[in-house]
Parts: sequence; structure tokens; C-alpha cells
Amino acid sequence: MLPAAAAETDIKALVEELNFKQKVDRSLDLIEQAYKDYGEALVVANSLGKDSSAVWHLAKRVSAGIRGFIVTTRFKPSETKQFMAEEVARYPELRVFSNEEDIQEKLYETDPDRCCDILKA
Repeated sequence: MLPAAAAETDIKALVEELNFKQKVDRSLDLIEQAYKDYGEALVVANSLGKDSSAVWHLAKRVSAGIRGFIVTTRFKPSETKQFMAEEVARYPELRVFSNEEDIQEKLYETDPDRCCDILKA
């Protein structure tokens, strides 16, 4: 087995050589294999970012039954909250998890990693 750094370099080189259609096909193959291996236990995490949204839509092409989840915080911008509401309305199998634990005021500005550790982990 290759060391992690070498494997990462090899994967990066592979992906950079693919055109868009090949990337989509490769992604679908990987999701199909995961669905074959895990079936209904397969769950897709969705951060609502462009990459997560793309993976989510590809996963739904593999199986309409694939479920997903979103971990959110009260600090998400209103546009993100609106997009999340639209996605959940469109895909009711998306579950939303939120943590309302009290934290230091504006921790998301002073120490965003700590904020995510508290509210998303």
C-alpha cells in the first residue's frame, strides 16, 4: 500500500487529467460502489457548499433512497438558511442537525475552528 501522501498525489494527478464528463462518471462509479457495499446504510453528509451539493445530486442519481444529513449552526447566513430550507423541502430525506449550546459571543469570528468543534462535532 502506498503512503497516504503518495496516494493523495496519485489521486490528485488522476483527477486533474480527467475532463468533466469523466469526473462525473468516476464520481458516479464511486457512489455506486459505496451504495453496493452499504446499501440503505449509506448516508451522505451535505455542508450545502458547491461540492457537497454536487455529490448529493450525483448520489440521488444512483438511488433515490439515499439519505443525507446537514449539520448547521445558528451562525449560518440567511441565504444559506434559505437554501437549506429549499433543499430539505425538495429532499425530505435530508435530516438537519443543529446544536444550540451556549458559546462565547462571536467565537465564530475569534476562533472559528473552536466554534465548529463545539457546534458541529
